[in-house]
Amino acid sequence: MSLRQNLIANYLGQGWTALMSLAFVPFYIKLMGVESYGIVGVFTSLIGVLAILELGLSQAMNREMARLSVDQENAQLMANTARTLEPV
Repeated sequence: MSLRQNLIANYLGQGWTALMSLAFVPFYIKLMGVESYGIVGVFTSLIGVLAILELGLSQAMNREMARLSVDQENAQLMANTARTLEPV
C-alpha cells in the first residue's frame, strides 16, 4: 500500500472510532447511570494525563541511566537516581 492509502485508512479508522465513541454514550449512560459514567470519565482523563507525565519521566530516567552507566564509579548514583524516581 502507498503512503497516501495508509494515511487515508488511518484517518478513516480514527474518525470511525470517534464517531462510535459518541454514538454509544447514550447506551452507556442508560446502562450505568449518569453519575457512574461521570466517574468513569474522570478516571479515564486522569489516567490519560498520568500516562503523558509517565512518558516524560521514563525517558528522562533511561537517558540518565545510560549516561551514568559509562563509569563503574557511578553505581551508587544510579541506585539513588532509580530510588528517587521509583515512587513517582
